[in-house]
Amino acid sequence: TDKRSQAEATHAPKLSAVASFQIRSEILDDERTIHVMSSSDVFLNDETQFFIAQDGRLFFDETTTFQGQSLELSAILKELSTLRKTANLAVVAVNSANQSGQGFLDNTKRYAEYFPKNAIDFIDNPFERLGYRLIVDRKKNNYSRFVVEELIPTLESEFQIDLNQSNLGIVGMSMGGLIGLSLMLEHPDIFGSSIGLSTHWTGINFADYLLLPIRGYIGPSDSTAQALIAYFEQFKSQMSRKTVYVDYGDLGLDAHYEPYAMRLKKILETDDSRLCVLKFENEGHEPQYWRKRLASALSWAQHGDIRCSGIFLGNGESFSSTSSNVSGR
Repeated sequence: TDKRSQAEATHAPKLSAVASFQIRSEILDDERTIHVMSSSDVFLNDETQFFIAQDGRLFFDETTTFQGQSLELSAILKELSTLRKTANLAVVAVNSANQSGQGFLDNTKRYAEYFPKNAIDFIDNPFERLGYRLIVDRKKNNYSRFVVEELIPTLESEFQIDLNQSNLGIVGMSMGGLIGLSLMLEHPDIFGSSIGLSTHWTGINFADYLLLPIRGYIGPSDSTAQALIAYFEQFKSQMSRKTVYVDYGDLGLDAHYEPYAMRLKKILETDDSRLCVLKFENEGHEPQYWRKRLASALSWAQHGDIRCSGIFLGNGESFSSTSSNVSGR
């Protein structure tokens, strides 16, 4: 049996089956657990569409997520497979730095890893910029380098595949969506698509963050949001033939996102790109809402089979190309 056949027999996951392994990262100085789940009963190969997903536990294990909920990825992939919307799809879920699912230090490291390091230069407020330099801009927090230099080569070796912009995308919620878009734009030869649900454009207010254990609230930082928009603006030329999905709700943290999502839409929209920006009313920053939207977001990224202009009036159902709840704006 050749090396490819051995890898297929040992590692290739089938529907509702997960291949799991650990990577010891020299960049992050940490060990990360990786779960790979496929939507199909065919072996993974170069024709498989891969999506690297941040906050891996959120996709599988509600016992260690910050809100005690998971996205139930196996059910989502089964739904897509049943509908024949994803003939050959694999999600590579990477556990975040938030090992416990809670805790101030774990959440701080997660935020530091998922914040785009090259956006720090665009922060106008000198005190805020200094805070990001001291806390966020450290070698051990460079998640992007980990993905490009350690994770992707491991996946290519493990599954005997070649990953590039034709078969590799990235998906995340909140800060995971932010670093995903950054990775695609900074590495356009590697990633062809980015999916961000409730992407967290507004950063954190440092004063609120220091008091988080007491107050339990973090306010938005407009200066950080402005810096992120300016940072993304420089990548307009990289959007050629790229696919980007962005959505947001109007409850909780999501209530702050609309003006920045609309600005991003104007910045990144090009004649030869695919850009989807959707608003979901009566939905917020919680896995129960993301779970409803993930299947259609993955399907659109592959097939473009939902309308990508309008406001969805959340009613507890998944949205789709045939939904009457998507209204034009």
